[in-house]
Amino acid sequence: MTESLQKIVLGDVLDPPHRKMLITWLKENTTGNARIRSGVPKGWEVGDKTGSGYYYGTTNDTAVIWPPRCEPLVVTIFYSNNKRDAPKREDMLASATKMLLQSFAKSNHCLKSELNRETV
Repeated sequence: MTESLQKIVLGDVLDPPHRKMLITWLKENTTGNARIRSGVPKGWEVGDKTGSGYYYGTTNDTAVIWPPRCEPLVVTIFYSNNKRDAPKREDMLASATKMLLQSFAKSNHCLKSELNRETV
């Protein structure tokens, strides 16, 4: 999913007008406000596409994250529980996003700088 989103949104699979339209749709999406978007610092742009399942608490999101001064990141997080009647867990996606960004920052100086800027 991550590779597909990267190719479609950041690559040249779509012609520029259609790519711009898709990016606008993804950024204006509101169903992911409590998912990946919630784990990203304020001021960073996010374009995402959510998904959910009826059972097992299935809560999914895939997104392009645009830190203010760094290259975009593409992230996909899928969550499910082993209990059939488990609730959806948007908070898990937000927490996982924060952990991913911290992990990516260990080897990405630009991202590290942007995250440090947020905590000052």
